[in-house]
Amino acid sequence: MEEAKDINGKRKLYHPEILGIICILLIMFGCFLPWQTLEVLGKTTTYMGYEYDGKVIFVFAIIILGFLYLGFIKNRRVQSAVGMLIFNAFILLVMYNDISGVESYKSTITIEYSHSYGIGIYLIIIGGIGLIFSCLWQIVEAYKQKMEGGEKQPKQHKDRYCPDCGRSIPFDANVCPYCGKKFKVNYPIDENVKTQKVVEAIEKASIEKDDKEKNEMEWKKVDS
Repeated sequence: MEEAKDINGKRKLYHPEILGIICILLIMFGCFLPWQTLEVLGKTTTYMGYEYDGKVIFVFAIIILGFLYLGFIKNRRVQSAVGMLIFNAFILLVMYNDISGVESYKSTITIEYSHSYGIGIYLIIIGGIGLIFSCLWQIVEAYKQKMEGGEKQPKQHKDRYCPDCGRSIPFDANVCPYCGKKFKVNYPIDENVKTQKVVEAIEKASIEKDDKEKNEMEWKKVDS
């Protein structure tokens, strides 16, 4: 799976990252909305999230958003998802303790009362559960991208040997730079591009040819 990019070449947000942002916003909004409503003796009291642990949860949500942002700009999706999961676990633990405390308090009330949980608690719980799916989704997509990227890595060609003189020649050469043997290649070669290996091999062959001719001339002089 290739990275999604816009027309300017910048990486786009993946679906799990978009889901994560939505869940974080739900948690943040839930911190400022009613958490519970208690009616005792005809008097109704509404408790807002920021009056209790909503402030702590809001800080955790900001930290999670920071992990998501770092994972996006650094392309460290797995590390980002793990960090998000850890702080999301703190949020759900805080919510569990708050709800457990409320239920314990309700059991001590001896007079008639009416109690209900507010929308803020439900938004935080929904956002927390959604974040779990978002993080797991990010991890799965990151490993898929890694596996597919590994499969698409080009195979490295090794040097071959000339079937005539037996010398090592570059993999993309169709003429032996030593003996001039021509042969066919089994893979396409861009005729407009010459690799550095080919150039070096030709230069080396030219030097060896000059040295050979020079030696032959010197031997002729000695013989004469």
